[in-house]
Amino acid sequence: MAITYLDILDFSKNCMKTESEVGCRNAISRSYYAAYHCIYPSMAYGPQDSHQGLIDYLARSDTSAREQYDKKDLLALHYALKNMKGMRVVADYSLNSDGMTMINAKANIATSEKAINKMLEMKSLKKSSKC
Repeated sequence: MAITYLDILDFSKNCMKTESEVGCRNAISRSYYAAYHCIYPSMAYGPQDSHQGLIDYLARSDTSAREQYDKKDLLALHYALKNMKGMRVVADYSLNSDGMTMINAKANIATSEKAINKMLEMKSLKKSSKC
């Protein structure tokens, strides 16, 4: 059974219900992956090699023309993924870090939701402009 980025986002929200550090860390990590799995397949000419490759691709000067998306929108996705990935790295690898709180988890989930909604809006506008 295949899952979607929305399933991953829902799981990240459910992790918050544990009200524990491990729940916060998982919420942060999964919310990043939810946004990543929404944005990555929406880039027709994007990199195939790494998460950082996608983040860098979104900020490149030629990406807007290649993908037919507004440059400001691509930069917004770039910054969202970059910030969420930074939090994910801390959540996944810095087990002694004290920064993994409910506030951080809620912020990452909110950023993920905004990035997903932005990507869906961009795809919708791209389709409607082809008519």
